[in-house]
Amino acid sequence: MKLAQHIFARGLVMAAVLGCTCGEAVAQADLNVERLKQLLKRFPEADTDKDGRLTSEEARSYLRKMRSAKAADAKPTPPAAAKPPAGDAPSADAATKSEQPRAKAAKEKTYDKDAGPRPDLEDVAYARHERLKLDLWKAKSDQPTPILVFFHGGGGDKLMYRGNRLMAFCLKNGISAAAVNYRPNNQFPFPVPMQDAGRAIQFLRHNATEFNLDAPRVAVTGTSLGANVSTWLAYHDDIADPNSDDPVLRQSSRLRFVIAGAGQTFNDLALFRERVYPYPVPGAENERSRDKARAISAIYHVTKDDPPIFMHYGTALQPLPLPKDTPRGELIHNPAFGLLLKEKLDEVGIENHFYHGGNKAPPEAQEKFIMKNFFGKSG
Repeated sequence: MKLAQHIFARGLVMAAVLGCTCGEAVAQADLNVERLKQLLKRFPEADTDKDGRLTSEEARSYLRKMRSAKAADAKPTPPAAAKPPAGDAPSADAATKSEQPRAKAAKEKTYDKDAGPRPDLEDVAYARHERLKLDLWKAKSDQPTPILVFFHGGGGDKLMYRGNRLMAFCLKNGISAAAVNYRPNNQFPFPVPMQDAGRAIQFLRHNATEFNLDAPRVAVTGTSLGANVSTWLAYHDDIADPNSDDPVLRQSSRLRFVIAGAGQTFNDLALFRERVYPYPVPGAENERSRDKARAISAIYHVTKDDPPIFMHYGTALQPLPLPKDTPRGELIHNPAFGLLLKEKLDEVGIENHFYHGGNKAPPEAQEKFIMKNFFGKSG
């Protein structure tokens, strides 16, 4: 089945959950609480702001996206044979030559570019590939400011952070923000998304003086694939190459902290089957070698000098292994990913906060985590 057909099928299932046809679901003015809870459990990715609550607008928006995907041509093409090691963070030119898209881009989504304050700098190219651009909001300050960098989920865009609540909090409290586009793994296989994200961090540090940023105080956040990439950056060794001819690649990729929403903390199918779900996973990559799987999985790179993390998931943690009838949407955003990383972090004594649908974060917990780790403020 083509990817577009699979996505559309999920949209039909969603309509069934809502108890109406696709057209009726989009037009419906409101959805009752029980239906929204049912939908969130089955399709956690519909909760775009990852606050553990699904609104009627989020539900309708998700269904519209599922319907629009029907027309998208997502026929996979084989990736190029040669790929750089996960930690090399090559130039965009090198990555473009060695990585070919595995699927055509899905139909372009629409976002409200006028939501929230406009960025001070827009569509700044941090590498040569046309996709690799970022938006930057500078906090008003006479002194260099810390920065929180936002990475969208798979199939998303940096525009989704226009009007974002957490970004507004940052700007109000003297923290600059950036929203980054990178190449997602449904078009470019791992480790390309990680390498893109790493270069974005290095680019911001290289231009810290121009952007009025405090280079040591850089942190990241993301949801789904964006959380996957963010977590990898946090726990992988520094990808800086002091001997590179490219001054950007000489910069550090190390982070002050990470906030990860509904993210995968590893991309190792063998570990997933061993600890989480001992059954075949539709659409999962089976051809990936174990060595490569470990290289692109954050959980295998943890050392005691790594930064703290705040993890949150919309669904509740269930006893493991998960039952065979667990919906795929719950598998790929399951809090078990967070639990396994927490176990590893606890072993080496790294600060971590792990929340899910059955253990929700206290009010303003993310904001307090940010202030503590950027400014040393508590309470």
